[in-house]
Amino acid sequence: MKHMSENYKGIIFVVLLMIFLISISNKVLAAPGSTKETAETVSIGKSIEESFAEASADQIHYYRVDIPENVGNQYITISMSNYANKGLYFEIRNALDEKIYKGGNVYNNKSTILRFRIKNTVTTSNTVVLIPGESYYIRVESNKHSVGNYNMSITATPDDNWGTFENAPQFTPGQKVTGVIEYVDDIDCFGFVLPNDKQKYTFYISADNRLDVLLADSNGIKIADTGIDNININNKLSVNGLGQTVYIRVNRGYVTQTANYSIELKAEKGTISVLNLSLYKKGSKKITGKTIGGAKVVVKIGKKKYSAKSDKTGKFIVKLKKKLKSKNKIKVTVSKKNYATKSKTFKVN
Repeated sequence: MKHMSENYKGIIFVVLLMIFLISISNKVLAAPGSTKETAETVSIGKSIEESFAEASADQIHYYRVDIPENVGNQYITISMSNYANKGLYFEIRNALDEKIYKGGNVYNNKSTILRFRIKNTVTTSNTVVLIPGESYYIRVESNKHSVGNYNMSITATPDDNWGTFENAPQFTPGQKVTGVIEYVDDIDCFGFVLPNDKQKYTFYISADNRLDVLLADSNGIKIADTGIDNININNKLSVNGLGQTVYIRVNRGYVTQTANYSIELKAEKGTISVLNLSLYKKGSKKITGKTIGGAKVVVKIGKKKYSAKSDKTGKFIVKLKKKLKSKNKIKVTVSKKNYATKSKTFKVN
């Protein structure tokens, strides 16, 4: 009876062992992060170091990146350095596991950088767009049975400007704007609200690298464009104030990678072209002359100053307390809003 019991136990052990072996032979022993469902979540700003330990053709690593709803205006950059003995292949997929960007091969002892933009930003290139609130997957595969380590990091670089007329910050004449072209394909846009004064306004732009600048109306129709180096004061980039909003678009110029720049819109002062005296003879207690209409006229004789205003035709009369003497010097200064002040000196014969 005891002999039968021991045989019975042996049979049970063998049966259980067979069941276990059959069960594990049918189970897929996937390494952590080897499928989209088991992807390791990597937050923006984090760096990781991983490796492929075996020379197997089916080695795949998945990483999940969640784009925050409030990410704002950012560039998302994925950097990878391959220290394996052979190349690695990687690509970017969306939540449906559809490939949205082919990263391609990263050869051993080489690095690569992929950059993406957030939805509603613009660039001069076809940069792949990431949508706030969505999840994306990085798929890394050993290429030709590569073995060894690789490093990967995900960073966000703020862009100082959305690069669209719709999101362009708005300024008024006299305000100074500064900005940065962070990347070779970056675009910045600014709006300028002009008064309805029919005055001419000119853009003063300076930069530490070559830039291309476009001036457009509120419908995005080009008014003028130009390239600049250092300081550019270009009459092509001038407009008359009619109560409208105009836009400046800035992007890199030829061979420029990054640039710092400033923009200021200033009223262009008119020129007082006429300033003549018709009466300033010896013994006179009156000076008459002509300049532009509606201007302030200041006459200085020695230490004495007299003020007058020109009429709409530009004529003015200055009454003196003392008679003019021979060799008196008469300094006449004319000023008017939005005009450069003009001075001229006359000498009594």
